[in-house]
Amino acid sequence: MIFLSELLKTFANCSTQNAVIQHIRHDAKKELTYGDLRCQSNRFAQYLQSLGLKTGEFIGLFMIRSSAHVVAMVSALRCGAVFYSIQPKYSIYQIASTIRACRTSMIISDNAGLIKLSAMEADLIDGTRFIHFDEDEMAPFQKEALDRLSRRWEVYSFRSDLNPMRDDIEIEAKRREEEPALALFTSGSTGAPKGVLVSCEDLNRRVLSEYEAYRLSSSDRLLNLLPFSFDVGLNQLHSSLRSGAQIVLMNSWLPQDIAAAVEKYKITGISAVPSIWSDVLSQRESLLFFSKNSLRYLTVSGGDMPRRRLQQLRDLFPHADIYKTYGQTEAFRSCMLTPEDFSRKMTSIGRTLEQTKVYVMTSDGRKAGPNEPGEILHQGMGTMLGYIDDPQATQRKMRKNPFSARIDDDLVVFTGDLGKFDDDGYLYFLGRMDDMLKIRGNRIYPKEIEAALSVHEEVQESLVLGIKDERDETQICAVVQLRRGSTVTESEIKKFLSGRLPTYMAPRWIHFVRAFPRTGSGKIDKKKAAAMIPQTKSNHGNDPVL
Repeated sequence: MIFLSELLKTFANCSTQNAVIQHIRHDAKKELTYGDLRCQSNRFAQYLQSLGLKTGEFIGLFMIRSSAHVVAMVSALRCGAVFYSIQPKYSIYQIASTIRACRTSMIISDNAGLIKLSAMEADLIDGTRFIHFDEDEMAPFQKEALDRLSRRWEVYSFRSDLNPMRDDIEIEAKRREEEPALALFTSGSTGAPKGVLVSCEDLNRRVLSEYEAYRLSSSDRLLNLLPFSFDVGLNQLHSSLRSGAQIVLMNSWLPQDIAAAVEKYKITGISAVPSIWSDVLSQRESLLFFSKNSLRYLTVSGGDMPRRRLQQLRDLFPHADIYKTYGQTEAFRSCMLTPEDFSRKMTSIGRTLEQTKVYVMTSDGRKAGPNEPGEILHQGMGTMLGYIDDPQATQRKMRKNPFSARIDDDLVVFTGDLGKFDDDGYLYFLGRMDDMLKIRGNRIYPKEIEAALSVHEEVQESLVLGIKDERDETQICAVVQLRRGSTVTESEIKKFLSGRLPTYMAPRWIHFVRAFPRTGSGKIDKKKAAAMIPQTKSNHGNDPVL
C-alpha cells in the first residue's frame, strides 16, 4: 500500500517532531511525536493481530478525535484492515447498522464511547469484539459502562504500558492498491447510514492532491475541527501526517476557541465548513482575536457561502490564501477554486481538478452548454468503489458515462447536485436536485433565495424549504437565524426581499430560529430544521419563536 509506506517513511524522517497535539483546554494538551506514533501504532497493530484481526476485515473506531484515535487508525492500516470512524452523534441503532453492514470484526472504543456502546442490545451486534483503548483514567460511570459491556460481549483492554509488544517487528501488511482501505458513512441523519468504500489507491491520490494544492510541509501547523468520519476532516489528518506537519485536534467550534487556538499554536491552515466560518464572522467580539494571526491558508469545504460572507472572510484574513472545494463522500474533490481566482470568481466552486472529469447533464440527457443548469456528474479521482452491502444503490449512483462511446470507459457518479459551467469553465453549485422547488410552473432554486437573504446585515444563516400549506400546495418557507440580539421582524425581512427577488420566489413564511440543528460534520440538518417549523404557518408571528 503506497500511502502506508510513505506514511512510515515520514514517521522515520520526522521522528522527533510533534505529529498530533490534542487540545483539551487552554492549559492542557497531549502531544504525540512522529516517533511516538510509529511506536504506539506498531504495538497496537501487533496486539490487534494477536487477537486474530486479518487483512481485509472491517474495524470500527468509536472514539473522540484524539491522539488515541489517530494511533488506532494507523494501526488498522498497518494490519491491512478496512477502518471506519463512527460518528459520535449516531443513535445506537445507526451504530449497529454500520457494524452489521460491514460485518465488523472489532470495535475500538475510548472511555467516551463506553456509555453508548453499553446501551446497545446484544442481538444488534452479535459476534463483534470490543477493544477498550485504555489511555485515560475512567470515571465511575464509565467503569460501570465497561462492566455492562463485558457482561454481554468479548471485551479486551489495551494499554501500551500493560500490553508491551516487540519493537523489533515492524507491521506493514501488503495489499493491492485497488482493494479497500477505509469506509466513510454518509446520510446517517435520514435513516440507516450508507457506507462508502475508498480504495488504497484513491486514498493516496486524495492525500496527494491536498498535499500539493495547499503546499504542505513539515513547518505547517493545521487546526483540525472536523470529524474523522467526514471526508474533509479525515483527509486533512492524512495529508498532515503525510507531509510531516503538526495537526492540532480541537473538539470545539466556538469562534473564541478557534481564535485562541490559532494564536496559541501559531496555526497555518484551517479546513472548515461554511457554518463554522459563518459563526466566526457573526461573532463580532471574537473578530478582534483574528487581527494578527499566522494563517497561511484556509478552506471553505462541504458547502458554499454567499458572496457577502466570502468577501467578509477575505477582509478578515487578507494575507491568507482562500480555497473553496467541492465534492461528495462518493466523489471526493471534483472542483477547487484556487486563491488566484478567488476575488474574480468567488461565487463559483472552481475548475475541475487534474485526474478528474466533471460534466453537467440537462434534464433531457444532453451535455449542458455554458450557463445551462443540470446534474453534476463526476469521473476520476475520488470516485468510490461502491456502497457497502448495497449493490442496487451503487448501480443507481454509479453508471456508464452518457457522453462517452467507449464501452470500457470508467463509470461516473451521478451526484444529485445541480450546477452550471460559466463561459470560462468555472462550475457553480445551485443546490440539490431534490431541493429544487416547482411552484406554479416556476423552477426555484433555494440557494438563490438564501443568497438574497444573506445580503441582509442581520441574517446570520438561512435555509429555504418547500412546505405544504393548508391546501396541500407547496409554498416557500425561509428559516432564518438572526445575529445575536437582532430585533428584525418577518415583515421587515419580506420587505427587504421584495426588491431583490421576483414575486414567484418570495417566501410566504419567514420562520426564525435561535440556532440551526447540525449534522456531525457541521452542516445544517435539513430534516430536523424542517421539523422545527410549526404545523400551522398561516398565522406566523413576527417574533422569533425559538
